[in-house]
Amino acid sequence: MTIVADRIDLTNGIRIATETVPGARSVSIGVLIDAGPQDDPAGKWGLAHFTEHAFFQGTSNRDAVAISRLMDVAGGQMGAFTGRDYTCYYANVLSDYCPYALDLLGDILLNSTFPEDNLQREKLAILHEIDNACDNPYDRIHSRLKDLMWPHSALGRSILGTRDSVQRFTREDVIYFAHNHYLPDRMILAASGDLNHDHFVAQTQDAFWRMLGTSLPRHPVTTRPQGGVVMDHASVSQAYFAIGIPTGNYADENRYLLHLLNCLLGGGMSSRLFYSLREERGLVYHIQSEVHAYRDAGCW
Repeated sequence: MTIVADRIDLTNGIRIATETVPGARSVSIGVLIDAGPQDDPAGKWGLAHFTEHAFFQGTSNRDAVAISRLMDVAGGQMGAFTGRDYTCYYANVLSDYCPYALDLLGDILLNSTFPEDNLQREKLAILHEIDNACDNPYDRIHSRLKDLMWPHSALGRSILGTRDSVQRFTREDVIYFAHNHYLPDRMILAASGDLNHDHFVAQTQDAFWRMLGTSLPRHPVTTRPQGGVVMDHASVSQAYFAIGIPTGNYADENRYLLHLLNCLLGGGMSSRLFYSLREERGLVYHIQSEVHAYRDAGCW
């Protein structure tokens, strides 16, 4: 099987990368936008994440219910997530529905109207998401760990924001964020599966040709890790804890060595931590190690 990879830049600046996979029957599409928590305005923590939610609340052509039903009709999956470095909108569909999915993604990213009532309901959904993260000890310790390690950086703040910041968001905040960061030079459109590169480029051009503009440069950010210990007390029956070690960013020259070391230490059922502390001694139920690597820094 020979996988054919191609890339091209559209005239408006959007970068396209494709992989044609022989024998595949489906296509996976990802629209990666270089916008995330590092772009949240001061005091409006979580705006990047809220904006991602807002893009599914209706366009000038379709309401939120129609957007949900259209992907079900295609028999595919569609969604989005906000990471610490970027935001991703994605679709997985049978290859016959690739133009259909691109048209829907283009409609969402170019024609969203951000209805006020829908945004107010979405705030409530995110507030529940924040509460769930606080109630989950595993999520909570990782949040506290990053807050302790990077106290003055977006890497240390919750992607979700805080209850106070989310409640203060306005429709104008969302529009301002999208107009400043959802721009061609901040966008990569990648696809893999049963596709023809030239046809995919033409379909993307049809769906995204109206996206224009250039983003402003970011101010350089220095991310210095700090040490310390933090403890939370909660009415749960077990103790949860995490230990963090600063590492390089996702392009660090030693990243492959680190991933190998991570596999040996706590990356699976045969790893040293799992085998020693669970299988031999029975001290824990869940234990693992993982690498979190970002644009500016990382931790193990």
